[in-house]
Amino acid sequence: MASVSIGPKGKKRPSDVISSAVKVIRIASGEESEDFGPETGKNQAAAELGRMDGTKRAEDMTPERPAYIAKWRQNYADMEDFLRNHLEEIASIDLVIVPTSAFRQLFIFLVLGYRRRQLL
Repeated sequence: MASVSIGPKGKKRPSDVISSAVKVIRIASGEESEDFGPETGKNQAAAELGRMDGTKRAEDMTPERPAYIAKWRQNYADMEDFLRNHLEEIASIDLVIVPTSAFRQLFIFLVLGYRRRQLL
């Protein structure tokens, strides 16, 4: 039997990688139940969402949802193509006000071109 170490919250867990892998396989196959340990004081809803493994998302998936996701991905790809094609024309500007050692204000106007990430 593999040695058991004590985790930060007093929970027993396998101390070596092989034992940890075996435990994960047993949990995945249903031979062993997963122990989530004592309450951590964190948001219970967030903890439950983390334990659902996407089953809730799969249950809520309507027949229209995959088509919506495919359309969204296509729109995202179109926007990505648009940005790549117009990269030479895209720039950002910023105005920075820096106090000098003489307690005056130095105004810096930056224009950054995205094609080569250069100051214009």
